[in-house]
Amino acid sequence: RERFGPETLGTYSLGEHHDIAAWTPKVTLAERALFGWRHHPHHGEISDAIRDLDTQRLPWTPIALAGLDNHQARRDAQRLQADRLLDAATGNTTVGLRDTRAAGPCLRCMLPTPTRPSPTDALTELGIPLELARAPGESVVDDALIAGAASEHARRLLTAARGTPICGLLRAAGLTGLDSGDYMPSVPFVSQQAACLAAGRLVAITAGIDAGLPNFFQYDTLMSPHAAIRQKRRADPDCACQQRAGTNAQVREERRGGPAA
Repeated sequence: RERFGPETLGTYSLGEHHDIAAWTPKVTLAERALFGWRHHPHHGEISDAIRDLDTQRLPWTPIALAGLDNHQARRDAQRLQADRLLDAATGNTTVGLRDTRAAGPCLRCMLPTPTRPSPTDALTELGIPLELARAPGESVVDDALIAGAASEHARRLLTAARGTPICGLLRAAGLTGLDSGDYMPSVPFVSQQAACLAAGRLVAITAGIDAGLPNFFQYDTLMSPHAAIRQKRRADPDCACQQRAGTNAQVREERRGGPAA
């Protein structure tokens, strides 16, 4: 559902200056890059895609690749009930791959529900548009931002910070040092490495040479993959993928019988 804007020009390998003026949907950027492939484009939320899968408006696929910005979106992606979900994640200079299975471990196992609000939620509560937080520069807390505060509590906080650079306010609020589960502005070469991790694992799976590979792989691109974290994580017995294994398997079988991908 997102579109290409000025804040993504320096962080995307896809998209040109004219796409900013055209407000090009990111789905369209992906379609252009996959010229010659068969497409079933979907503009909207994952929840809508799940509905379209169940009504056979979209084909189910046994392997799904995801490149999402936050934990909730990743947990939603698990509801696609693909046999394998390859989650390519980026931090600032950190990249990672989570190779999950519908029967477990799934993304919910690897990404438990956070006990505190995400930085994105905290920004929303303050009424700071994500575009301002993402964009480079020294935007300051001004009267317009204060007037648009989401609550009286947020208005008091922003009023006290009038004239403060937004980046400084974010540091003071503890919204820096975000992990790969939340939005971080990655430069293109970092995102490309994350994409290569997912594409490489896809090749390994389809070639049948993925046995024994870690299902959790993460490293700092400034340190190289030689210092990567390599783990074989297990399913959480309390996770829905284990508690509802029979129901999930039935959903996959019904979707598998839908239109061919």
